[in-house]
Amino acid sequence: MSKGVVYLPIYYSNGKVTPAGYPIAEGYQHELVLEPDTIHRQVVTIENQDKYLFLQSGKKYKLLYWNNKWKSLGTKTAMQGSTSLLFDNVPKNALLLLIPEYSKGLERPFMITDEGKRIWW
Repeated sequence: MSKGVVYLPIYYSNGKVTPAGYPIAEGYQHELVLEPDTIHRQVVTIENQDKYLFLQSGKKYKLLYWNNKWKSLGTKTAMQGSTSLLFDNVPKNALLLLIPEYSKGLERPFMITDEGKRIWW
C-alpha cells in the first residue's frame, strides 16, 4: 500500500536532466531521504501481494536500487510453487524496484523498513 510520494531532486542543464540528490519519501511517518546505506545491508524477501505482485514460475526478476541511477542487485528466477524471492546484500534505506522479465514498464518503486515491511510508492 502506498503511504505517500517519492520525489527525486533534479537539475536541468544543457538539455540534460541530472539527479541533484537522493529520493525524498514524503508521507511515510515523516520526510525520509532515501540514501542507500551500502555499509549496512539486509536480506530482503519479496512475497506475492494480492492485486499487485504474483510471481510466475520460471520467470526472472531483477532487483534494482537507486544511487543516482538504478543499480542491479541481481536476478532471481521464481521456482515452481514459489510465493517469494530472496535477495541478499540489499542496502538499507534504499529505493528499490523489482523488474520482471515480462515487464510493461508499470512497476512501482518501494522501500523495505527496518522491520522488513515493504512500502510501495
